[in-house]
Amino acid sequence: CSNCTDVSHLPLEECAKRVIDVLSLKGIEGLDEVHATAEHTISLMLQALRHQCDRTSGKIGRELNGKLVCIVGWGRIGMQVQILVLSFGAYPTGYGHYRRPADLQLSEADIISIHASLNETSKGMVNAEFLSKMKPGAILVNTARHAIIDLRAVIKWLERDEESIYAHDFLDDWWPNGCPNVPGVNPVHERIIATPHIGGWTIESLHKTEELLAEKVIEWAKQRMETTCSK
Repeated sequence: CSNCTDVSHLPLEECAKRVIDVLSLKGIEGLDEVHATAEHTISLMLQALRHQCDRTSGKIGRELNGKLVCIVGWGRIGMQVQILVLSFGAYPTGYGHYRRPADLQLSEADIISIHASLNETSKGMVNAEFLSKMKPGAILVNTARHAIIDLRAVIKWLERDEESIYAHDFLDDWWPNGCPNVPGVNPVHERIIATPHIGGWTIESLHKTEELLAEKVIEWAKQRMETTCSK
């Protein structure tokens, strides 16, 4: 049982070989009441807009109000982020939606927020070509899977565009030089904001998802018993 919707981190082929059923939150009704990751996405946007803001140095922050936010991944979390973005007075747009070319949306957006599911199409999607289409000084936020991002391309993008910022919610061994903005660990880049995979780590979120998963386990057990008894 996995308390998440994406099970790409599990050895699914090995589970299949060993005839182990894998249960997750994927496809479960009731997840619309789980808001933690969407709220955390907004917090990363706000942190990025005020990144290194300091009266002493004279660096001035920016507001979310009035910004164009391109949402990549129009699923449950993407839709929740859209509602929150609107409440700040910003303007959400969906990547490739509304009959507008995706390239045009990237070139106009102040913030690009990644919420796509990880699959063969999305893996490494945010690469050098993707980043080259973004406007100067744009903010990239990723609370989806880290494999959607080509990290080396992001580092080169940050070095090329001195006003750009990357904010994400991962800690993993995929970082070549450690994890940024974490106490005791050398940062990869000063304009990377990182949180240690806490997007869904709230009391309310865990309570709701664990309850939903428990219900799924009970239903699975009932079906398994019925199948066994019928034999």
